[in-house]
Amino acid sequence: RVFDTFPLSKLKFISYAIECIEMYEDGKIAIIPISHKVVQDMAVGENESDGLSSLPRTIEGVEVGVVLMEREPGHVKVSLRSNRYVDVSKVASTFGGGGHIRASGCILDMDIEQAKQKIIEALKPLIVKGDGI
Repeated sequence: RVFDTFPLSKLKFISYAIECIEMYEDGKIAIIPISHKVVQDMAVGENESDGLSSLPRTIEGVEVGVVLMEREPGHVKVSLRSNRYVDVSKVASTFGGGGHIRASGCILDMDIEQAKQKIIEALKPLIVKGDGI
C-alpha cells in the first residue's frame, strides 16, 4: 500500500508534466520543463516530483528523457535519463554535474528556456538519426 498510494496533488502534477512533454530530434529527446511558477502554483514538493525523471524516456522511440525543474527563479535542476546508447553523464559533467551513464544530473543557473536550449544543443551530437544504432 505504501508504494501503490499517492496524494492527489502528486497525480495532478504528473498529469500536468505529461501534458508538457516536448519532443526534439525526431522524437529521440523528450523534455519536461517545469517552471518556477508551476512549482509555486502547484506547491510541488520533493515527493510530488519523485520518479518524474524516468517518465519521458519511457516514450516509444525516445533515447534521452530530460526533466528541467526550476525550483527557484534562474536555478534549474536538470535530470537526464537515457535508454540505450547516450552517456548522459558526459552531458551532465559538461555543466558541472555528474552521475551514471544512464542517469545523471546537473544544476544550471539560468532561466528554464536557456537551460532547455543548452541541454538540447549538448544532446544533439549524441543522438543517432534513423531507427537506432
